[in-house]
Amino acid sequence: MQKKFFGFSLAAAVILVAAISGLVRSRVAAQNLGSREFTIIRSEISNTKIPMKLMSFDAQRGDGAQATGDYIIPNGPADIQHLHTRLVVLPSTGERISIDDIAHARTTMYTTPAGRPTSADPTCGFGKIGAAVKPVLKGTEEILGFKTVVTQTDDGPYLTTTWKAPDLDCKVVKMTEDRRDQNGTITGHFELQALQITLGPPNASFFAVPADYVEMAPSQRETARRNATGASAPLSNSVTEALQQRDARYYQNHQQAGK
Repeated sequence: MQKKFFGFSLAAAVILVAAISGLVRSRVAAQNLGSREFTIIRSEISNTKIPMKLMSFDAQRGDGAQATGDYIIPNGPADIQHLHTRLVVLPSTGERISIDDIAHARTTMYTTPAGRPTSADPTCGFGKIGAAVKPVLKGTEEILGFKTVVTQTDDGPYLTTTWKAPDLDCKVVKMTEDRRDQNGTITGHFELQALQITLGPPNASFFAVPADYVEMAPSQRETARRNATGASAPLSNSVTEALQQRDARYYQNHQQAGK
């Protein structure tokens, strides 16, 4: 599922630079790492109507747990703010926990516990991309010592190119996306680029769910975040409707899970 990010569709989401040592540039090492423990640190730059520079992380533990998150950087690396949103996925328990470190809130969805995959898809899911977005397999490219599979999709106004690394469970290490108007003129550009790829146990803070964080439905969490940040502008009808739909799925999911 794709997510609109400041007007752009982002395939997999979402940021602090933790203490990461030893930049690893060998894809051979990745192939020999059975546990596939790693951390990817990326920059995200957008030149849309709301220009934004972010840092994001994508981490995986030896038990298959995954965490993604983002940080806002107002002026540069020295001004990195605290973690503000994270998604922690725990395959062993079937939990998907969206964490808001500003609102001190969490939203948990439950799925069937799953085992870890035994092998990586060498094309990183290219064959599962719908024909409607005109997928093109553009070949392979090495980034920071890791082989990546390069694909392109054309979704109306969005022309997206992604670089995914099979040796890192097909995580995105690079992405570019151009937004075009009806005449084909580029009106905005989004770029994501891996800065560091580190093999080994990731920072435990990426996966932490503080005990004092309150479980909330999506709309409740949004209200808590707005209160914490002092937001006063009313939500648009489309955002309100989307939150209502997410609330409905949330309560149905919890009812089915017996929570």
